[in-house]
Amino acid sequence: MTSGDEVVHPHDVGMDEHKLSAFKEAFANEPVKSWLISKNGKNITNDQTLSERKELHTLNSITKSILSILIGKAVEQRYISSIQVPLQEIFPQHSLRDEKKDITIEHLLTMTSGLQGPERSDIQINDNLLGTIFDQPLAYSPGEKMTYNNHDSHVLSAIIREVTGMNTDEYAHSVLFEALEIEEYAWKKDRQGTAIGGFGLKLNPYDLLRIGNFMLQKGKWKNEVLLSNDWIEEATKSQVETDIRQQKYGYHWWINNNVRGDNNNFYYAAGRGGNFLFVVPDKSLVAAFTGEFNAKESLKPYQWFVRYILPAFE
Repeated sequence: MTSGDEVVHPHDVGMDEHKLSAFKEAFANEPVKSWLISKNGKNITNDQTLSERKELHTLNSITKSILSILIGKAVEQRYISSIQVPLQEIFPQHSLRDEKKDITIEHLLTMTSGLQGPERSDIQINDNLLGTIFDQPLAYSPGEKMTYNNHDSHVLSAIIREVTGMNTDEYAHSVLFEALEIEEYAWKKDRQGTAIGGFGLKLNPYDLLRIGNFMLQKGKWKNEVLLSNDWIEEATKSQVETDIRQQKYGYHWWINNNVRGDNNNFYYAAGRGGNFLFVVPDKSLVAAFTGEFNAKESLKPYQWFVRYILPAFE
């Protein structure tokens, strides 16, 4: 499998061009910023302008899934001894009492910590974000319920900074971005200077697709093992139930199980605005979307992927 830089025609990789045309027609008048599809590590020809695909784009909650990769690497490098480590052990300067003492890194990864935090709009202006998260009463006991949020992710980013001595963007550069030749990126910080874990990252779509191919290749890139496949398998399998039909959650990755009734299983990263990164191991397929959809319509790229792209490779 290649690094995803080679460009091929759809029929060269067995793609149904009628379904590709239907896919393009579906979003002709929609706020899609970019779309990229890779099969067997090869990019399928794309008629969008190059500038659209090279522009840094706010990925929103796709940030969470990339953060999962970094936590896995920190475990592999023994900065973190286990995801069962309680938060109190990592942050002894914060007094975590009662059930909060039972919260582990795994609870954060599966969004079952029970922690509460400020609204998204308040995250960047909070003067003591980590302290605010830790000081709030628990919404429920650790492990009791999965509730999608930004604050669990931000605590994970703070963990990376605490255990490695590097901010999350710096650590990402040293263990992932540099090897993938991702040169341009930006990561928003909170007022304490910690990279925002829930939605702070900007990448261009090509580099987002590279991360998808890295995941597809089970942590390898150009014959170098960047991350253990054991972590990728754990992160991208169902760990907890969610309130969304047929969607499970792993370690900050969404898991789709047989949504069309024909064994099209895949995992994906999702961000508000219509940002998605899909990985379909059984088809050696990766697809990346960036968009500027409103909240009501931000699932459209997911629907198009299931309706047009998956069937195009059957």
